[in-house]
Amino acid sequence: MDLKVALNEFDKKEIRYMMRAGIIIPILFFPIACAVYVMIVLNSSEGFDKIEFIIPFIALISVLLSLLINRKYRLDLKEGYKIARDVQIDRREEKKDFEAGSGTLYLGQKMNEFTAYYFIIENTRYRVVKELYESCHSCSMIYMFFTPHSNIHIGFGQME
Repeated sequence: MDLKVALNEFDKKEIRYMMRAGIIIPILFFPIACAVYVMIVLNSSEGFDKIEFIIPFIALISVLLSLLINRKYRLDLKEGYKIARDVQIDRREEKKDFEAGSGTLYLGQKMNEFTAYYFIIENTRYRVVKELYESCHSCSMIYMFFTPHSNIHIGFGQME
């Protein structure tokens, strides 16, 4: 059964974080497209007579590209809720791991060790925080939160 739950500030921050690609790609597209246009014009016999029309057109395409990429994320923020789906934890995993790059300074240095906690749900491993890991056990029912339009996973919640 799916429940609607209001987005909190952390969820909104996560959704805005995912919107970065829809901002970065158009920002990179604009100068590259303009440079390609200028190279084509320089290699042709025509002059820069149409540049005042093409550059704003490329800018408009960049803005439309940004809106197109981020449309579902904007709808999620506008709706203001997330969907809670109840799922069962198939099993739990606790793994010792090492911090990336922590053992590259000198010989004899030990790498920084940490423990990562995972839930295996429907044959997919999800990393969770220690508090949630300790409060749940295998075969427990928990909520997985998804956004309604982009359908991205944005967290877990316990059933009371």
